[in-house]
Amino acid sequence: MNVTRIAESRAKHMKLLSDALVLQIEMKRAQLISNGVDEDKLQDEISVLLMADLQEKQTTESNAVGNVLGDKVSQVEMRPREISGEIPNAIPYLEMSCCIICLVCSLCSPPEMFL
Repeated sequence: MNVTRIAESRAKHMKLLSDALVLQIEMKRAQLISNGVDEDKLQDEISVLLMADLQEKQTTESNAVGNVLGDKVSQVEMRPREISGEIPNAIPYLEMSCCIICLVCSLCSPPEMFL
């Protein structure tokens, strides 16, 4: 069934994102330790670095989406149905950014912070 295949694909995708995030956290941890950052400040520094990276990527993605939409709006005179056919191509990247934010927050912050 197509829905099952999509669900499995998304689950694999989320697992890959989660694994990549764990590797990135470990890489940042090793880098900070080698730079002499205190263990007490390590978690906060990792969170700050990950959020800064994420904000930079989101800014890049946002600018790219804005450029694509700006080009489409200038090329087509207010034909929303034709333009909206190309907008969904950007949606997975925005969803990915939101997923990464959730993963960063859940890995770097104790769960009780969200209650």
